[in-house]
Order: sequence, then structure tokens, then C-alpha cells
Amino acid sequence: MDILRRIKNRKLAADVLSDMCRQISVMTGAGITMAKAMEILKNTTENKRIARIYGELEDRIKRGYPIGDSMEALGVFPEMAVNMFRAAEVSGQLEKTANDLAEHYRKEHRTMTQMKAATMYPKILCIMAITIVLFVFLVIMPMVEPLFSGVELPLVTRILMRISAFLKHDWHIVVAGMVVMILLEPIILSNHTVKCVIDKMILYVPIIGKQMKTIYTARFARSLSGLYASGIPMVIGLEITSRTIGNRYLETQILD
Repeated sequence: MDILRRIKNRKLAADVLSDMCRQISVMTGAGITMAKAMEILKNTTENKRIARIYGELEDRIKRGYPIGDSMEALGVFPEMAVNMFRAAEVSGQLEKTANDLAEHYRKEHRTMTQMKAATMYPKILCIMAITIVLFVFLVIMPMVEPLFSGVELPLVTRILMRISAFLKHDWHIVVAGMVVMILLEPIILSNHTVKCVIDKMILYVPIIGKQMKTIYTARFARSLSGLYASGIPMVIGLEITSRTIGNRYLETQILD
């Protein structure tokens, strides 16, 4: 049930948010009400989940709820978008704010693509390294082991032979351990201290760390600029921006 709830309430992707905000900007600029804009988005969206979200927004707006509060109630919109739309309704700058958010999430989508590209090469190297190691332990070492029968081997070699035998005969234990680790990963990463340590280590990984610092800096500057321009106070803007960077360690540094 917890997994299903997470799937249902997962945040909308940056490209979806960009498209939504751009269309809201165009329609509100043309004099179309927010309720009608949501109805149009609902009827023109092929994705059933997103169409349902637009429908719920339309319903809440027609019942008199502000757009910012309606977005917050659904739980699928980023905190930055919620607060900027909330401020835009008060200031009467809905068209401009929606257009600014569309541009922000367009760049955010590009940033996410760059992050995936930056981590793709290390992932490929890790997979290749694991494959080679397993091939050596499961294929090569069992083939050469009979050649050393009756020979006194060094300690390191004996340890490697035992690891090879364990992987070959007790592989189910290794698989079970990996499954347990995958299942425990969300629980482990939900710990604030552990997540801070991991996110801090990412910043110091050769090559990747430098790229990630650039991405986090760009995301911080872009988010804070958009929030401040929409009328959000600087202190509140820093709190919201710290949670949009995507790095728990940097979040604590900003808030401190």
C-alpha cells in the first residue's frame, strides 16, 4: 500500500510542469479563467494520471479554492510552484509567473538530462567491472583451481579461491542479500544523517563531483531568482530553494 501511495503521489516531471505552466500563461494571457484553463488541459491531455490531476484542480478552483492551495492539497506539485502561484494570485501576475515557471522547469528538465548523462558513464563502468569480476570468480578461477591441487598457496590466493567457491555454490545467499539491500535502500536513505553523508560524498567524486556542483549551483540560483521575482521574501525563498536543490548536505548548509 505504501508503494502504491508513493506512485500515486509522486511529483510531476519537470517537462510536464513546463508544458502546463506555459499553457496556463498563454490561456490566462488570453483572458481565460483558471478553471476553464484546467478544463482545457484535462480534455487535451492523453496521460490519464495527469488528466485526473487537472480535473481535480478544476474542481477545487470551481469550489472557490485558490490555485496555490489547490496544488498543495494534491501533493504532486513542487513546493516552489505552489508558492509562486500563491504569490501570483495575490499580486495579479499569474500570466508572468506561469511563464517564468515554464522557463524554469524547461531548464530543470535539461538539467536533469545532464545529470543522467553525467552519471551514465560511471554506471557503465561499474556494471562492466562487476561483470568482469564475476566472470573471473565463476569461470576462470574454477578452471585453474585443479592446477594448484596439493600446492601451498599464499593467503591472498586462498582467500580468492574461497570467495570463488562461495559465489559458485552459495550464489543464492548473495542474491538474497542483494534483494534485502534493494528493499532496505529507501529506509536507509530516509535517514537524514546517512543521506547527508552520501550527498556530501557525491560532491567530491572525481569528474562527477565538479559537474554536480555546477548543476546544483545553477538550480539554486535559478530557483531563488524565480521565487524572489514573484514576491516571495528572501528568507522563505532560501528555505524553499534549499529543498529544491536535490542535495541534503547542501540543504543543511544553506539553512545553517
